[in-house]
Amino acid sequence: LEEFIFFESSRRCDDYEIRKYTEISRYLFRRRQYELGEYLLTKAEQYAMQSSNYSELGIIYNLIS
Repeated sequence: LEEFIFFESSRRCDDYEIRKYTEISRYLFRRRQYELGEYLLTKAEQYAMQSSNYSELGIIYNLIS
């Protein structure tokens, strides 16, 4: 029950959304679908900036460069 509660609560936070979009972007970049990957990275960046999550912003900016 504890694991279920943890998993469900972690899925609803901004960190989950940020990581989801970041990982999908990585996958798309490997598949050479740059336009969609950049779009999703922009969404991840917006979530990270709204929640002041600077560690995730650093990961996002490393992918961009």
